[in-house]
Amino acid sequence: MDKTKVVILQKRIKEYRVPLFDGIGQLYDTTVVGCQEPLIKGEHYAVLKLKHRYWPVSLDFIWDGALRRLLRQADVIIRPTEFRSVNRLLLKLVAPKAKVVSFGIGVSASYNEHYDETDQSAQYLKLIDASDAVIFYYDYPKEKYVKQGADPDKIFVSNNTVEVPQTPLNRKPENLLFIGELYPQKGVDVLLEQYRLAYAENPAVPDLVIVGDGSERAALEQAARDSGLDGKVSFLGKITDNDLLTPIFEKAIVTVSPRQAGLSVLKSMAFGVPFATMENAITGGEIFNIENGKTGVILKDEAALKELILDCADRADEYGAMGERAREFYFSHRTMAHSVRAFDEAIRYALRKSRAAKQKG
Repeated sequence: MDKTKVVILQKRIKEYRVPLFDGIGQLYDTTVVGCQEPLIKGEHYAVLKLKHRYWPVSLDFIWDGALRRLLRQADVIIRPTEFRSVNRLLLKLVAPKAKVVSFGIGVSASYNEHYDETDQSAQYLKLIDASDAVIFYYDYPKEKYVKQGADPDKIFVSNNTVEVPQTPLNRKPENLLFIGELYPQKGVDVLLEQYRLAYAENPAVPDLVIVGDGSERAALEQAARDSGLDGKVSFLGKITDNDLLTPIFEKAIVTVSPRQAGLSVLKSMAFGVPFATMENAITGGEIFNIENGKTGVILKDEAALKELILDCADRADEYGAMGERAREFYFSHRTMAHSVRAFDEAIRYALRKSRAAKQKG
Protein backbone atom coordinates (compact mmCIF):
# COMPACT_ATOMS: atom_id res chain seq x y z
CA MET A 1 0.00 0.00 0.00
CA ASP A 2 1.37 3.42 -0.96
CA LYS A 3 2.23 5.83 1.79
CA THR A 4 0.02 8.87 2.30
CA LYS A 5 1.50 11.74 0.29
CA VAL A 6 2.14 14.89 2.31
CA VAL A 7 3.28 18.20 0.77
CA ILE A 8 4.60 20.93 3.07
CA LEU A 9 4.66 24.48 1.70
CA GLN A 10 7.41 26.67 3.20
CA LYS A 11 9.37 29.73 2.15
CA ARG A 12 12.63 28.03 3.14
CA ILE A 13 13.95 25.06 5.14
CA LYS A 14 16.08 26.21 8.03
CA GLU A 15 18.39 23.84 9.88
CA TYR A 16 16.27 23.61 13.03
CA ARG A 17 13.26 22.44 10.95
CA VAL A 18 15.07 19.49 9.34
CA PRO A 19 14.48 17.04 12.25
CA LEU A 20 10.76 17.93 12.24
CA PHE A 21 10.38 17.31 8.51
CA ASP A 22 12.51 14.17 8.75
CA GLY A 23 10.20 12.87 11.47
CA ILE A 24 7.14 13.50 9.31
CA GLY A 25 8.97 11.94 6.38
CA GLN A 26 9.47 8.71 8.30
CA LEU A 27 5.69 8.43 8.67
CA TYR A 28 4.52 9.76 5.29
CA ASP A 29 5.74 10.21 1.72
CA THR A 30 6.77 13.82 2.29
CA THR A 31 7.92 16.62 -0.02
CA VAL A 32 8.81 20.09 1.26
CA VAL A 33 8.29 22.88 -1.27
CA GLY A 34 10.29 26.09 -0.94
CA CYS A 35 11.16 29.17 -2.93
CA GLN A 36 14.05 30.70 -0.98
CA GLU A 37 17.40 29.54 0.38
CA PRO A 38 18.21 27.76 2.55
CA LEU A 39 16.41 24.65 1.35
CA ILE A 40 18.19 22.04 3.43
CA LYS A 41 17.56 18.43 2.40
CA GLY A 42 16.97 15.86 5.10
CA GLU A 43 17.19 12.07 4.99
CA HIS A 44 13.48 11.27 4.87
CA TYR A 45 11.82 13.95 2.75
CA ALA A 46 12.15 15.22 -0.81
CA VAL A 47 12.60 18.90 -1.69
CA LEU A 48 11.05 20.81 -4.57
CA LYS A 49 12.56 24.22 -5.21
CA LEU A 50 10.21 26.47 -7.12
CA LYS A 51 11.61 27.83 -10.35
CA HIS A 52 10.03 31.22 -9.72
CA ARG A 53 10.81 33.07 -6.50
CA TYR A 54 7.23 34.11 -5.96
CA TRP A 55 5.60 34.37 -2.58
CA PRO A 56 2.61 34.14 -2.14
CA VAL A 57 2.91 30.59 -3.40
CA SER A 58 -0.39 31.01 -5.27
CA LEU A 59 1.47 32.62 -8.17
CA ASP A 60 3.52 29.47 -8.62
CA PHE A 61 0.40 27.39 -9.25
CA ILE A 62 0.20 29.21 -12.56
CA TRP A 63 3.85 29.00 -13.59
CA ASP A 64 5.37 25.89 -12.00
CA GLY A 65 4.20 22.65 -13.63
CA ALA A 66 6.14 20.44 -11.17
CA LEU A 67 4.31 22.02 -8.26
CA ARG A 68 0.91 21.56 -9.89
CA ARG A 69 1.63 17.88 -10.54
CA LEU A 70 2.83 17.38 -6.98
CA LEU A 71 -0.24 19.03 -5.47
CA ARG A 72 -2.63 16.97 -7.63
CA GLN A 73 -1.10 13.80 -6.17
CA ALA A 74 -1.11 15.05 -2.56
CA ASP A 75 -3.34 13.53 0.10
CA VAL A 76 -2.49 16.25 2.62
CA ILE A 77 -1.08 19.75 2.09
CA ILE A 78 0.45 21.55 5.07
CA ARG A 79 0.39 25.27 4.40
CA PRO A 80 1.53 28.26 6.48
CA THR A 81 -1.03 30.27 8.43
CA GLU A 82 0.24 33.55 6.93
CA PHE A 83 -2.95 35.02 5.55
CA ARG A 84 -1.50 36.14 2.21
CA SER A 85 0.84 33.18 1.73
CA VAL A 86 -1.38 30.71 -0.13
CA ASN A 87 -4.64 31.43 -1.90
CA ARG A 88 -6.98 28.82 -0.42
CA LEU A 89 -9.46 28.84 -3.30
CA LEU A 90 -6.71 28.39 -5.87
CA LEU A 91 -5.17 25.64 -3.74
CA LYS A 92 -8.48 23.78 -3.70
CA LEU A 93 -8.80 24.19 -7.45
CA VAL A 94 -5.33 22.74 -8.11
CA ALA A 95 -5.55 19.99 -5.45
CA PRO A 96 -9.25 19.16 -5.00
CA LYS A 97 -8.72 15.81 -3.24
CA ALA A 98 -6.11 17.02 -0.73
CA LYS A 99 -6.87 17.78 2.89
CA VAL A 100 -5.44 21.12 4.00
CA VAL A 101 -3.65 21.46 7.35
CA SER A 102 -2.61 25.00 8.36
CA PHE A 103 0.51 25.41 10.49
CA GLY A 104 1.91 28.47 12.24
CA ILE A 105 2.31 30.65 15.30
CA GLY A 106 -1.39 31.44 15.65
CA VAL A 107 -1.13 35.10 16.69
CA SER A 108 0.70 38.23 15.58
CA ALA A 109 4.41 38.29 16.48
CA SER A 110 7.66 39.53 14.98
CA TYR A 111 11.01 41.01 15.96
CA ASN A 112 9.27 44.39 16.13
CA GLU A 113 5.94 43.34 17.63
CA HIS A 114 5.13 41.61 20.89
CA TYR A 115 3.25 38.33 21.04
CA ASP A 116 -0.45 38.80 20.20
CA GLU A 117 -0.01 42.59 20.18
CA THR A 118 -2.36 42.94 17.20
CA ASP A 119 -5.58 40.98 17.54
CA GLN A 120 -6.09 38.86 14.41
CA SER A 121 -8.90 36.71 15.78
CA ALA A 122 -11.26 37.30 12.86
CA GLN A 123 -8.68 36.16 10.29
CA TYR A 124 -7.63 33.12 12.31
CA LEU A 125 -11.20 32.01 12.98
CA LYS A 126 -11.86 32.06 9.23
CA LEU A 127 -8.64 30.14 8.57
CA ILE A 128 -9.52 27.50 11.19
CA ASP A 129 -12.96 27.08 9.71
CA ALA A 130 -11.56 26.72 6.17
CA SER A 131 -8.86 24.18 7.16
CA ASP A 132 -9.29 20.45 7.74
CA ALA A 133 -6.94 20.74 10.72
CA VAL A 134 -4.75 23.45 12.25
CA ILE A 135 -1.44 23.18 14.10
CA PHE A 136 -0.26 26.01 16.35
CA TYR A 137 3.11 26.44 18.07
CA TYR A 138 1.67 26.68 21.57
CA ASP A 139 -1.52 26.17 23.62
CA TYR A 140 -2.22 29.91 23.93
CA PRO A 141 -3.77 30.47 20.46
CA LYS A 142 -5.78 27.25 20.68
CA GLU A 143 -7.27 28.32 24.00
CA LYS A 144 -7.90 31.83 22.65
CA TYR A 145 -9.84 30.73 19.57
CA VAL A 146 -11.74 27.90 21.24
CA LYS A 147 -13.12 30.51 23.66
CA GLN A 148 -14.32 32.39 20.58
CA GLY A 149 -16.12 29.37 19.15
CA ALA A 150 -13.48 27.48 17.14
CA ASP A 151 -13.76 23.68 16.98
CA PRO A 152 -11.26 22.36 19.57
CA ASP A 153 -11.06 18.94 17.90
CA LYS A 154 -9.43 20.29 14.73
CA ILE A 155 -6.74 22.38 16.52
CA PHE A 156 -3.47 20.68 17.46
CA VAL A 157 -0.39 21.96 19.26
CA SER A 158 3.13 21.19 18.07
CA ASN A 159 5.35 23.15 20.42
CA ASN A 160 8.10 24.99 18.57
CA THR A 161 11.39 23.38 19.58
CA VAL A 162 14.91 22.34 18.58
CA GLU A 163 16.54 18.91 18.41
CA VAL A 164 19.06 18.15 21.16
CA PRO A 165 20.11 14.53 21.80
CA GLN A 166 19.81 13.28 25.37
CA THR A 167 23.43 12.61 26.27
CA PRO A 168 25.25 12.71 29.63
CA LEU A 169 26.46 16.15 30.65
CA ASN A 170 29.52 17.03 32.72
CA ARG A 171 28.17 20.22 34.28
CA LYS A 172 30.72 22.65 35.73
CA PRO A 173 28.81 25.96 35.75
CA GLU A 174 30.99 29.04 36.03
CA ASN A 175 29.91 31.50 33.28
CA LEU A 176 26.94 33.53 32.15
CA LEU A 177 25.87 32.79 28.56
CA PHE A 178 24.15 34.57 25.71
CA ILE A 179 23.49 32.59 22.53
CA GLY A 180 21.82 33.84 19.36
CA GLU A 181 22.04 36.29 16.51
CA LEU A 182 23.39 39.70 17.52
CA TYR A 183 20.85 42.24 16.33
CA PRO A 184 19.43 45.29 18.17
CA GLN A 185 16.11 43.80 19.30
CA LYS A 186 17.87 41.17 21.44
CA GLY A 187 19.05 43.78 23.97
CA VAL A 188 22.61 42.47 24.27
CA ASP A 189 23.71 46.09 24.78
CA VAL A 190 21.44 46.14 27.84
CA LEU A 191 23.05 42.92 29.07
CA LEU A 192 26.53 44.44 28.70
CA GLU A 193 25.54 47.62 30.54
CA GLN A 194 23.99 45.73 33.45
CA TYR A 195 26.99 43.41 33.50
CA ARG A 196 29.27 46.46 33.72
CA LEU A 197 27.30 47.75 36.71
CA ALA A 198 27.35 44.36 38.41
CA TYR A 199 31.09 44.00 37.80
CA ALA A 200 31.71 47.42 39.35
CA GLU A 201 29.86 46.24 42.44
CA ASN A 202 31.49 42.80 42.57
CA PRO A 203 34.50 42.03 40.32
CA ALA A 204 34.01 38.32 41.15
CA VAL A 205 30.84 38.03 39.05
CA PRO A 206 30.98 35.11 36.57
CA ASP A 207 32.48 35.78 33.13
CA LEU A 208 30.05 36.46 30.29
CA VAL A 209 30.32 34.30 27.14
CA ILE A 210 28.53 35.54 24.00
CA VAL A 211 27.90 32.99 21.24
CA GLY A 212 26.57 34.44 18.00
CA ASP A 213 27.20 36.80 15.13
CA GLY A 214 25.27 39.60 13.51
CA SER A 215 25.05 43.30 12.75
CA GLU A 216 25.72 44.36 16.36
CA ARG A 217 28.80 42.27 17.05
CA ALA A 218 31.47 44.89 16.27
CA ALA A 219 29.67 47.55 18.31
CA LEU A 220 29.21 45.17 21.24
CA GLU A 221 32.86 44.13 21.23
CA GLN A 222 33.86 47.79 21.21
CA ALA A 223 31.47 48.52 24.09
CA ALA A 224 33.02 45.69 26.11
CA ARG A 225 36.51 47.09 25.49
CA ASP A 226 35.43 50.64 26.34
CA SER A 227 33.99 49.35 29.63
CA GLY A 228 37.21 47.60 30.57
CA LEU A 229 35.60 44.17 30.33
CA ASP A 230 38.10 42.58 27.93
CA GLY A 231 39.04 39.87 30.41
CA LYS A 232 35.46 39.24 31.56
CA VAL A 233 33.44 39.14 28.31
CA SER A 234 34.32 36.87 25.39
CA PHE A 235 32.78 36.66 21.91
CA LEU A 236 32.94 33.20 20.33
CA GLY A 237 31.06 33.86 17.08
CA LYS A 238 28.31 31.73 15.59
CA ILE A 239 28.21 28.10 16.76
CA THR A 240 25.31 25.78 15.90
CA ASP A 241 26.78 22.27 16.15
CA ASN A 242 25.50 20.57 19.32
CA ASP A 243 28.83 18.81 19.90
CA LEU A 244 30.62 22.17 19.96
CA LEU A 245 27.91 23.78 22.07
CA THR A 246 27.93 21.04 24.71
CA PRO A 247 31.07 22.19 26.60
CA ILE A 248 29.86 25.80 26.42
CA PHE A 249 26.51 24.95 27.98
CA GLU A 250 28.18 22.68 30.53
CA LYS A 251 29.97 25.75 31.90
CA ALA A 252 26.90 28.01 31.88
CA ILE A 253 25.11 28.98 35.08
CA VAL A 254 22.27 30.70 33.22
CA THR A 255 21.51 31.78 29.66
CA VAL A 256 20.49 35.45 29.48
CA SER A 257 18.64 37.20 26.65
CA PRO A 258 17.05 40.42 27.93
CA ARG A 259 14.59 41.37 25.22
CA GLN A 260 14.01 38.27 23.13
CA ALA A 261 12.98 34.75 24.09
CA GLY A 262 13.09 32.46 21.06
CA LEU A 263 14.29 28.95 20.34
CA SER A 264 17.39 29.51 22.48
CA VAL A 265 15.02 28.97 25.41
CA LEU A 266 14.51 25.35 24.34
CA LYS A 267 18.16 24.86 23.42
CA SER A 268 19.25 26.09 26.84
CA MET A 269 16.72 23.96 28.72
CA ALA A 270 17.77 20.85 26.80
CA PHE A 271 21.34 21.38 27.98
CA GLY A 272 20.25 21.82 31.59
CA VAL A 273 20.70 25.59 31.78
CA PRO A 274 17.91 27.88 33.02
CA PHE A 275 16.93 30.79 30.76
CA ALA A 276 16.49 34.38 31.95
CA THR A 277 14.61 37.08 30.02
CA MET A 278 12.43 40.15 30.55
CA GLU A 279 8.71 39.67 31.09
CA ASN A 280 7.99 41.86 28.05
CA ALA A 281 10.51 40.11 25.80
CA ILE A 282 9.70 39.61 22.13
CA THR A 283 8.76 35.96 21.68
CA GLY A 284 7.05 33.52 19.38
CA GLY A 285 5.62 31.86 22.48
CA GLU A 286 8.84 30.17 23.64
CA ILE A 287 8.75 32.23 26.84
CA PHE A 288 5.75 30.13 27.96
CA ASN A 289 8.15 27.23 28.58
CA ILE A 290 9.72 29.14 31.47
CA GLU A 291 8.26 28.64 34.92
CA ASN A 292 9.66 31.58 36.86
CA GLY A 293 12.00 30.50 39.62
CA LYS A 294 11.70 26.81 38.73
CA THR A 295 12.94 26.30 35.14
CA GLY A 296 14.12 29.84 34.43
CA VAL A 297 13.84 33.47 35.44
CA ILE A 298 11.41 36.16 34.27
CA LEU A 299 12.87 39.61 34.96
CA LYS A 300 10.72 42.70 35.58
CA ASP A 301 13.24 45.36 34.54
CA GLU A 302 16.88 46.09 33.75
CA ALA A 303 17.78 46.53 37.42
CA ALA A 304 16.61 42.95 38.01
CA LEU A 305 19.10 41.86 35.35
CA LYS A 306 21.97 43.35 37.32
CA GLU A 307 20.72 41.61 40.47
CA LEU A 308 20.55 38.30 38.57
CA ILE A 309 24.19 38.67 37.52
CA LEU A 310 25.24 39.40 41.09
CA ASP A 311 23.11 36.54 42.38
CA CYS A 312 24.84 34.05 40.07
CA ALA A 313 28.12 34.80 41.85
CA ASP A 314 26.66 33.63 45.16
CA ARG A 315 24.03 31.01 44.32
CA ALA A 316 25.28 29.05 41.33
CA ASP A 317 24.09 25.78 42.92
CA GLU A 318 20.48 27.00 43.03
CA TYR A 319 20.61 27.85 39.33
CA GLY A 320 22.06 24.38 38.75
CA ALA A 321 18.99 22.81 40.35
CA MET A 322 16.79 25.09 38.23
CA GLY A 323 18.63 23.86 35.13
CA GLU A 324 18.05 20.22 36.06
CA ARG A 325 14.31 20.88 36.25
CA ALA A 326 14.45 22.70 32.91
CA ARG A 327 16.18 19.74 31.27
CA GLU A 328 13.66 17.30 32.71
CA PHE A 329 10.84 19.47 31.33
CA TYR A 330 12.41 19.56 27.85
CA PHE A 331 12.88 15.80 27.55
CA SER A 332 9.45 15.08 29.07
CA HIS A 333 7.46 17.56 26.96
CA ARG A 334 9.45 19.44 24.29
CA THR A 335 11.53 17.04 22.22
CA MET A 336 11.19 16.90 18.44
CA ALA A 337 9.39 13.57 18.83
CA HIS A 338 6.62 15.40 20.69
CA SER A 339 6.29 17.87 17.81
CA VAL A 340 6.23 15.14 15.16
CA ARG A 341 3.54 13.31 17.11
CA ALA A 342 1.30 16.39 17.01
CA PHE A 343 1.71 16.62 13.22
CA ASP A 344 0.86 12.94 12.88
CA GLU A 345 -2.29 13.44 14.97
CA ALA A 346 -3.37 16.43 12.87
CA ILE A 347 -2.78 14.60 9.58
CA ARG A 348 -4.65 11.53 10.81
CA TYR A 349 -7.53 13.71 11.98
CA ALA A 350 -7.80 15.45 8.60
CA LEU A 351 -7.80 12.15 6.73
CA ARG A 352 -10.23 10.55 9.18
CA LYS A 353 -12.58 13.49 8.80
CA SER A 354 -12.45 13.05 5.04
CA ARG A 355 -13.27 9.34 5.22
CA ALA A 356 -16.11 9.98 7.65
CA ALA A 357 -17.62 12.60 5.29
CA LYS A 358 -17.45 10.15 2.37
CA GLN A 359 -19.14 7.36 4.38
CA LYS A 360 -21.84 9.76 5.50
CA GLY A 361 -22.39 10.84 1.88
